[in-house]
Amino acid sequence: MVLPSAWLDQMFYPLVLLVSALWLSELVSQWKACQRRKPSAAAGKTGKTRPEPSDVASTSAGPSPHSASSPTFSESSKEEDAWDDSSSLCELGPFAWCWAGRQPDLNDELQRTDREIIEMKFGYPRSEIYSLDFYPINEDIKALVEVAVRDASKRQDVEQKLRQFRRLSEDLPGSGWVQPKDPRVLLRFLLARQCNVERAFQMLQSVLTWRQQNGAANALPLWNKVKHERFDFYWKSFGCTGLDRDGDPVVFERVGQLDVPGLVKCHPDFIRQHCIYNAECVFSSLEILRRRCLKQDSHRGFQCTVVVDMTGLNLSFMDRHALTLCQLVSRVEADNYPEALKRVIVVRAPWIFPAIWQICKPFFDKGTLEKVSIVKESEMTEVLLRHIPVENVPKALGGRLVSGRGDDYCSTIIAPGGKIPEDIIAMTHST
Repeated sequence: MVLPSAWLDQMFYPLVLLVSALWLSELVSQWKACQRRKPSAAAGKTGKTRPEPSDVASTSAGPSPHSASSPTFSESSKEEDAWDDSSSLCELGPFAWCWAGRQPDLNDELQRTDREIIEMKFGYPRSEIYSLDFYPINEDIKALVEVAVRDASKRQDVEQKLRQFRRLSEDLPGSGWVQPKDPRVLLRFLLARQCNVERAFQMLQSVLTWRQQNGAANALPLWNKVKHERFDFYWKSFGCTGLDRDGDPVVFERVGQLDVPGLVKCHPDFIRQHCIYNAECVFSSLEILRRRCLKQDSHRGFQCTVVVDMTGLNLSFMDRHALTLCQLVSRVEADNYPEALKRVIVVRAPWIFPAIWQICKPFFDKGTLEKVSIVKESEMTEVLLRHIPVENVPKALGGRLVSGRGDDYCSTIIAPGGKIPEDIIAMTHST
């Protein structure tokens, strides 16, 4: 369903008024907190204008087991950097958090000085993802359904309809990962249409037509990937850190770190293409994992666990153009790349999140919304470790995973986002 711009107008302005009081209250609270952290004139005279390393060490939870292999940043230096960021924002006044665009991130210096390709963003080397040759695999349907369908009472019906769907689709041509003779591919379409074979067949035909019109099958082998690899650092800001406790991929996404004003300045056609590029990489990665699992008589890798970190979410996400962009991306993915999500765990949702979520909900299918859970800060680590091994959770979220650089959010795997440089924005407008 594509919502008219008039609907966005009607929803946007009332909600802005609705959250204004909360926004001002939050800004005042943050300002007061900043003032408490800001060094006083008396402190300056005594020579202590920032927390000493010993002060930080005395309040830390203890050394990381990975600290010996993380020489780039020490725990104390990261705390000092964060202290400096808070002090500088205090000097801007009570609207600093809004003017800054997003809350300070400890990876900002990394983003400014070391922008490069996130090679392992999708779990495998990009060369392997780009060169993958798709073909139908005669996977055991019963075993596949047992893995993909959690409700045991529905498995027999799903299996029967999947076999019917396969007979109906066997003469359709393949296009990249969309192989109509492959039961795993067909199961995605069947589940996306609530096991209605006729509707699933119509969706499959529609996707094949869409792929031909948009050249999606050529995205990985033929498109100019240099542009997309450069843009990948900023959007989409996610990365695959390993497998969850079921043996399926786990992805961490830093939505709150997106440069929304920068994104809306990019050419919409490029944004659409980059969305396709990312989705094709994800499905290629899933196929690589599937083939490796099948060699071990496993049928895992059908769907992903996605953890969405909302730290840094702000009013720029409620911009009309940003909402239009969200609608565009969500429809491309939901309509043409079905059933890649097993569960979505939203963490660190700030005060403004409920208002933004209410606006964005209509952009997503009911089945997708049912997979979303919003977790309180106090329960975050417990919930994450219930589904994901601690070694595959970034240290910043309570796990043990750190990058070779020593940053707690594994920026060598998880694209950090951040402000999009003007030359990158200009690149999206070039042919």
